[in-house]
Amino acid sequence: MPSSSPLSPMPAVAFDRPMMLPLFAPLAARLDAALIVTPVVTAITLDPVVEALEPCLGLGSAGLVSRRVRVADGRRLTVVGVPGVVWSDTAKTALLTLKAAAARVGRRVLLVPEGALDREPRMSDALLVAGCAGLAVAPADRLSLGAALIEAGGDLPLADAAECMTRADDPVAAVLALVAGRVVGLDLGQPLGPESRVLALEGRTFFLRGGR
Repeated sequence: MPSSSPLSPMPAVAFDRPMMLPLFAPLAARLDAALIVTPVVTAITLDPVVEALEPCLGLGSAGLVSRRVRVADGRRLTVVGVPGVVWSDTAKTALLTLKAAAARVGRRVLLVPEGALDREPRMSDALLVAGCAGLAVAPADRLSLGAALIEAGGDLPLADAAECMTRADDPVAAVLALVAGRVVGLDLGQPLGPESRVLALEGRTFFLRGGR
């Protein structure tokens, strides 16, 4: 996650916790959160190259958010979040020109309209996961969860995964911190709750302090 992320660790997570409404989260926070909970994404950074192109194309004040992303197979691309007010017929020409200009300097760009990010309940749940990024998780708890996932065949209900976090003040937040660190995955196809599936991710190790 980019070091300039506006999200900070948000402990005290419970299954009946109040949602962090996307309406109050900046576009950058929502894009980061969406990328964090995408299992194939293995790294997220800023993209100064694409950011430098934006003012040259009249998009300097458009509020675009650019993130350089690496996916599991090693490929890289730049994901650009586009505010809803910019996603219009008039601006689309400039946005497509941005894609073409980025391609000429070796940057593949994926344009994501704000409306596509804000689908619920996925976005509220993604913001909750991102808010737990950086919370410390005891190595023994990490190993316990890893063993439980192996024994269960690769996935567990969130409630069962939380039971492995015996040293955490907030076991659910500890599991979500591991999701944010890309140590484990989380199926957000349904609203977040006790039965949400925590997933083992190929190539991850529970012995390291952070996700890969």
